[in-house]
Amino acid sequence: MTKSLMSHQRKFWKYTGVIDDIDRMPESMGTELTERYKSHLHNEATLNRLHANWIIRFNHSNEFIQYLLSQANENDIDQVIIEDQILASRNQHLPVEKCLFPLSPLGDSTSIVQIKNNFELLAEGLVMNHCVGSYTSDALKENSYFYKVLSPERATLQIVANHRNFNIKQFKLRFNKKPSALSYQAVYEWLQKVIKIEF
Repeated sequence: MTKSLMSHQRKFWKYTGVIDDIDRMPESMGTELTERYKSHLHNEATLNRLHANWIIRFNHSNEFIQYLLSQANENDIDQVIIEDQILASRNQHLPVEKCLFPLSPLGDSTSIVQIKNNFELLAEGLVMNHCVGSYTSDALKENSYFYKVLSPERATLQIVANHRNFNIKQFKLRFNKKPSALSYQAVYEWLQKVIKIEF
């Protein structure tokens, strides 16, 4: 395989997830990409810009996100508004039905906490400025689990299970930035510890 072809393949695999996200977000909003947008998906800069624009559109068009934004500022959402008892104490009708995700067999730690419902997932996408809120259908599966990583860096983590194997599918900081080696190490150590205890 030529060096040029290998480079092209690496670039393709790097952007496969971005292209999937660009398809998923409009679909989650009940719309679809126009042919005009689809014709630009071959250009890396346009692809990244389109992805960023859809993240903003998705995160701010959802009825539940609009509800959250009306109740607090974005910095409070992650810590305060998502708490079930606070939502319940307001006795307000929520614009979106809450759906619970399957509990991960890995459980939580003090710094790695499972996202357990669609409200938390939507808020995570808003707080982290990425499109994780559009992954509700993945989170409802029995083998895909999303987590808030609180330290050493604030991140979002997706773990996929295949029998007794657990793999990191996605691990992103705010604005889809890549976590540090220290953050990866913390997640791997947590996985190794939990798998030894649980299985």
